[in-house]
Amino acid sequence: MVEDSVILHEILPDETAYQDALYEQFVLAFPDYARIFPSIRKDIQLGGDHNPNYLRHNWLILKKDIAVGLALFSYLIKSNIGFFRYLGVDPEHRYEGIGYNVIQELKKQFCIDAKIYGNPDPLGYCFEIESLAMAPNKREKEINQNRLDYFVNRGAIVLEVDYFEPVLASDEKLSEESAAEKPKPMHLLLQPIEKDLTRINPLTTRKLVAAVWFEHYGIDKDEPTAQLMLDSISD
Repeated sequence: MVEDSVILHEILPDETAYQDALYEQFVLAFPDYARIFPSIRKDIQLGGDHNPNYLRHNWLILKKDIAVGLALFSYLIKSNIGFFRYLGVDPEHRYEGIGYNVIQELKKQFCIDAKIYGNPDPLGYCFEIESLAMAPNKREKEINQNRLDYFVNRGAIVLEVDYFEPVLASDEKLSEESAAEKPKPMHLLLQPIEKDLTRINPLTTRKLVAAVWFEHYGIDKDEPTAQLMLDSISD
């Protein structure tokens, strides 16, 4: 349960001040992804249920009325699975248990969302983290390994797939540099709702990867990288 001084505020379409605060927290936590924020703002302004594929949530984390982080996530309706997009906590407020408590609230929210659409409790939620193989140096590899260990030690399952994050474009015309980007190798993990789930079979892995790419990202099913990922899943 989130402590009394912390509020998880669901940002509404007309709350421009909260959207501005979200932008500041997003850039602080994810400077390399700042260019995609216009699409996030547009998504908020359209409403969380504007897309038939998912119900989207945009939480601004407030502590004593001060923005200290964010959590952006979606419930994928057809697949009955969650997708955790971004969690960021202001460096001055890390190690206060905020992130852990927010994650517990996420599990509850995904179950609430499932009930809205007449579904049973979801298997859990997926999320991406940096690939160990792509770390540019030993220090970054250690950081990525520690992050991976953190989630695995808390019950997350690393899915057995050669996974990639698709290129994230803003609503504006892509620059030549952005257009030249390639899908980024990542790890895709599942955080189960039930603590005793420790292994995912290949068929379920395929369904989870397909849900993230085709329902969340809206990627065409014939996209070559999508097929390469699915083909990498052993039977």
